[in-house]
Amino acid sequence: MSALRALPSMQALEERFSYCQHTGLLFWKERPDSHFKTPADATRWRSRWVGKPCQRITGGGKSTDYYQVQVDSTTYLAHRIIWKMVHGEEPPEMIDHIDGDGTNNRTVNLRAADNSLNQRNAVSQRDRPFPVGVHYMPSKKAFKAEIGVGGGKSKYLGLFPTANLAHAARRGAEVILGYSQRQR
Repeated sequence: MSALRALPSMQALEERFSYCQHTGLLFWKERPDSHFKTPADATRWRSRWVGKPCQRITGGGKSTDYYQVQVDSTTYLAHRIIWKMVHGEEPPEMIDHIDGDGTNNRTVNLRAADNSLNQRNAVSQRDRPFPVGVHYMPSKKAFKAEIGVGGGKSKYLGLFPTANLAHAARRGAEVILGYSQRQR
């Protein structure tokens, strides 16, 4: 993962945004005149934007969509700004959306994560020939089940005569290891 850009100061965030914990959205606040080149610019901006949601969506599908917010010509992920505003500290390198919806920025849906937790909570690709962690082994004429256990390592769960049995073994291991129980 590339280095994350530093967020604006708490003062800068609090001057610009209000956060609604019920919706998970950021809204534009009435900003000081010092944020604008001229008083006329400030008046125009306020008449158009105060009280309106300030994030825009980016991504290519539900599992990759996130809200972004622009501050002084720099774009930030909204969930990182929200983390800082709510917790009063810089966010961790990785923030996991517990329900898998990158646009659900309610504080109850955001948690600090490492790559292992974030990957466990990911939704699998739908165009796979077999479920995640299930692979056909032609030489054995059987289906192998495995699961990631962190650190780029996987655990072998066994060989099974059908993809369904291999998948059942994988699902059992997911429960034990705390993987997301969303449709995989």
